[in-house]
Amino acid sequence: MFHFTCDTCDFRVDIEYVPRVYVLPDGRTLTMMQRHVWCPRCARVSVAEALTEDPDALAARLERREHHLESVHTGNYVSAFTKAMAQKIMPDLCRRWIRESDEMDQLIADWKRLRTAGQTCLRCGNTNMRVPEKSWADLPHVPCPGTLRCTGTIVGAVFVDRRLPHQYNVQGELVRRGRMSDDDDAEELYLWWPGT
Repeated sequence: MFHFTCDTCDFRVDIEYVPRVYVLPDGRTLTMMQRHVWCPRCARVSVAEALTEDPDALAARLERREHHLESVHTGNYVSAFTKAMAQKIMPDLCRRWIRESDEMDQLIADWKRLRTAGQTCLRCGNTNMRVPEKSWADLPHVPCPGTLRCTGTIVGAVFVDRRLPHQYNVQGELVRRGRMSDDDDAEELYLWWPGT
């Protein structure tokens, strides 16, 4: 959960990303990279597509991949599991994580090759805004002269998100609404975090 609080006025909003994916022409899906923005057309905190991975998230993903490659190469698996359990489970997990990271690189490259549209506000379609490079960026609060300070709450519990994501084509156009779960009678997934 992201919290935006103005350092000048009493504006405050809590917002979360809603799951969204791009569906490439061959049917592969890529999780949409999203950023919070101050959209001048919406006159509120909104969500826009990001055309690049957050540099901190990318660096962490590449560092994890290198660590897993080294573990597979050396057979030295550092884990909270017992050594016997680590030797049994970790090789397959490391190989899977490496494969998933490589697949993500390929998906992003394929998506960028097909993409011709600029990044847009997912609420109104505006393309005239500044999309931050990082997910945890502070935002200008227009027309207030203040800055919306971004903080977050990270839930420590492990849960499985059963929500089915909204689906977009490679140009960022919504083609299918998501659902609250994979149950046949599930409600449609909200497009915006409730109350925003």
